[in-house]
Formats: sequence, structure tokens, C-alpha cells
Amino acid sequence: MDVPVLEQLGISSRHHSYEQTALIAHVGVSQPHQGVAYERFTAEGPIALLPLPGQAMELVWTHASGADQARLALSDRAFLHQLQTAFGDRVGRFTRVGQRFSYPLSLVTAEESVRPGLAVLGNAAHALHPVAGQGFNLALRSVMDLVEALEQGAQHQRTLGDMPTLLAFEQRRARDRANVIRFSDGLVRLFGYSLPLLPHARAAGLIGLNLIGPLRRGLARRAMGLER
Repeated sequence: MDVPVLEQLGISSRHHSYEQTALIAHVGVSQPHQGVAYERFTAEGPIALLPLPGQAMELVWTHASGADQARLALSDRAFLHQLQTAFGDRVGRFTRVGQRFSYPLSLVTAEESVRPGLAVLGNAAHALHPVAGQGFNLALRSVMDLVEALEQGAQHQRTLGDMPTLLAFEQRRARDRANVIRFSDGLVRLFGYSLPLLPHARAAGLIGLNLIGPLRRGLARRAMGLER
């Protein structure tokens, strides 16, 4: 069994369980996806489809903890029927499904991310809910900022991976990381409750966001890290 990197390093972390699981699988679609990713918010939880080569997509289907087991046990035909009903026909018909897996969803953040000669990045440092798809983007920005910090350290003839360089890197990352975690966690809380009238408010908010171009573009730029 693989031991997590943080555990190997003796770094503690904070864990918050969302009491949800993500069911993942490769699915075939009848229409070319043209590289477009989709996310639909349902009463059961978000359903995301990420483009893969050819007419295939990666499915990430959020369930309440334990509710995924019934779908894991379905025949392929029954599973595809339920997925079609839940997601609709934006990508045409779902034609096939590969092996299905599920894993628990939690917010995990490392208590410590830099040491002399060490920087912990990506999923080793933080695990986010997939609702906003920001974990990968956050990891990419961490790599870019680390490269920039090391280049600046080299220009000042510092030892590679010295603490002043890594602390400057961590200071730069802290604000972006906190904003992304707050944004992702907020979406989970917004779409994770089924209180009376709340679904209507969520729908109105999403429609309004779609209609207001500058707000929509600003949110997209912030999610991509172009505005911090």
C-alpha cells in the first residue's frame, strides 16, 4: 500500500470530509465533444464530463456517501440509462462505460509546504472537491511560481532550494491557494444542500451569471489564475 507523501515526510494536514463520494469512469459519447468539458448540477450532486481523445469522456459523478454503491453494482446498460436520464443529451447518447471506481471526497490541506530543499505541490499538498475542477489548475500555477522563485534565487546566487527562496514562493502561493479553496468549498456548500427554494435560487444565480458577460468572464479568468 502506498504511503501518502505528507505522511512519509511527517507533515500533518487538516481534513474535512464532505460526506460525499465521486464515481469515476470512462464513457463513450455519440457526438464529438470538440474538447469541451461539461458540468451539470443535479439534485443528487454535480456530474462532470471531461474530454478524452476520440469520442470518449471522463465521468465524475458526485454522490452522497454510500449512494454510489448501488450504481457501481448496476449493469453497464442500466448505468448508462441512469446517467443519460441524469445528465441529458448535451453530448448525445452515452454509448459505453468502462470500469467504475469511487473514492471519498474531502478537503485536505497540508500544515507545512516548504522545508529546506523541499516544496510540496499538487495533490500531495492539497486535495479539493472536484466540483470546480480547480485542483489541477492550482497545481500548475504552483509549478510556475516555483520555477520563477528558483530562477530569481539563482539570479541572486542563492543555494538551490534555500529557505528564503522557498518562503518567498510560499508567500506568493498562499493567497491564490486560499482563494481557490474558499471558492471550491463555497460551491460544494451551495450545491450540497436541498433546502426549500434553494434550488430555484441556485438556478437563478447560474442563469444570471451566464447572462452577465463581464461577470462570467471575470469568474473564468479568476478560476484560471489570470486574476489573483
